[in-house]
Amino acid sequence: MAYIIEYEPNGVYVRFSGNCSFAEVLQATHDFWQMPAFERMDYEIFDYLAVTELEISEYDAIEMAVRDEVASKITRRSKIVVIATLPAIIEQTEIYQHTMKDRSIDVLVTDNLVHAREWINA
Repeated sequence: MAYIIEYEPNGVYVRFSGNCSFAEVLQATHDFWQMPAFERMDYEIFDYLAVTELEISEYDAIEMAVRDEVASKITRRSKIVVIATLPAIIEQTEIYQHTMKDRSIDVLVTDNLVHAREWINA
């Protein structure tokens, strides 16, 4: 699995490919959380369209939601987008959404980048 992080003026775009594990998703988020610009980010886009397999458990999805709630205390980000078509990714994102207690963070699941960008800019 590989990922590419693209820093944008008000957020971050992370593109995953191949087999994707929880450890790799955590590493990607850790990489951009360490950037000084993280505190000024309004959104995060996670693009899983090129992912062939997801190795993330229900517990992992819950852990990620808790981590994101903690991170939301130090950043102004309010939107997280997951771009995916694999049912396993959509299912884990739904678990993530139901676990998220911080209602100031909106989460969108979509199957294309155009819709993601429209939603972010709305």
